[in-house]
Amino acid sequence: MFEDIVYGKTGQNRSPNKLDLIDRVYDDPILIKSDGHPTYHLANVVDDHLMKITHEWMPSTPLHVALYNAFKWTPPRFGHVPLLVDKSGQKLSKRNADIDLTFFKDTQGVFAATLVNFAALLGWSHTQKSDIFSLEELEQILWFLQKAHAQRFATNGGPEFEEMVSRVSRAVEETCPSQQLYGPFDSTPLYPNAKSYTNASEFIQRNSTFFTTTLNRPPYAPAASASKSPSQTVPMAALHTAAAALSLVPEAHWTIESHKFNITSYDGASSILPEESDAGIHGSPEEVEKARVAADKTFKKELYHYLRWALSASAPGPGIPETMVILGRAESLRRLQEAQQMTVSLVNKSAGPTRVAKGAQSSENQDKTWMGSLAPKS
Repeated sequence: MFEDIVYGKTGQNRSPNKLDLIDRVYDDPILIKSDGHPTYHLANVVDDHLMKITHEWMPSTPLHVALYNAFKWTPPRFGHVPLLVDKSGQKLSKRNADIDLTFFKDTQGVFAATLVNFAALLGWSHTQKSDIFSLEELEQILWFLQKAHAQRFATNGGPEFEEMVSRVSRAVEETCPSQQLYGPFDSTPLYPNAKSYTNASEFIQRNSTFFTTTLNRPPYAPAASASKSPSQTVPMAALHTAAAALSLVPEAHWTIESHKFNITSYDGASSILPEESDAGIHGSPEEVEKARVAADKTFKKELYHYLRWALSASAPGPGIPETMVILGRAESLRRLQEAQQMTVSLVNKSAGPTRVAKGAQSSENQDKTWMGSLAPKS
């Protein structure tokens, strides 16, 4: 019997001095071959003793413990790690051409650091109640590590991040027709999306709107959670005007911070609330302010919904300010103008008051200075 640091007490519960031939858990071994060379078992024990090895193949351990005792050596503490097996339960073997690390690294695009991190989890001690994991659960661990390392590479830069950029750049050239690209690929889309990165092909598929000028937008539909009250419906003209206001930001200030400030500070309440003198907004100053806050929240929710539809065909992705910076000013304005043309027929159908935010002009009187490059073509 011996103590294994992974599996605990292993072997027969008998004193080594009382073992006889019947009690043995191993056959009587040959220690020296006919050519005078030692067999594996003798060489293994001597080698482990001299090199202070602390783990080995478990089925042979009882025999090796007996050899240690025969040499009057103190056996080391044994720690056995489970074998890696394939789907059929057979141990992985080079002779069977099993998948090797190069498959994951070169074919699947898994980072070397991810593979090292994944391998480090094998044979570990954890707090879960069971050591049994499905292949799907193990795969989730692998891709969790991949995403974590991708985010680390994007944050720290260096050769690993350059390799990410190179992989995505090559995949873009292979996947996207050159006539549909609005510009050469750079690393900009990777920064806000690194936390979801698995490999180059999946990244391009999930962020295809950043690599092509062709958007297949469905017909615009208001946000499902928007208020159904007529007084709280966001007019399409107000959304057009808000998008136009964003287009006035010059190239030098086309930043995430600028877009966040412009969107959050935009007075959306005036777009959907009646004037204080109109019916429907009577009450104390506190009640009026509460109504304005609620209306502004409704407007901003619809504005974000509209902008995501306009800029990325409603595809999930980074926030609107980040998306506008990734696309760049020229491409963002082109998409906003295209979206306006697709929804111009909805302007007169939108319910609610016709006024737009304070400081803006009504849709009928918008001039090209206010609309910037979004001004309707005459």
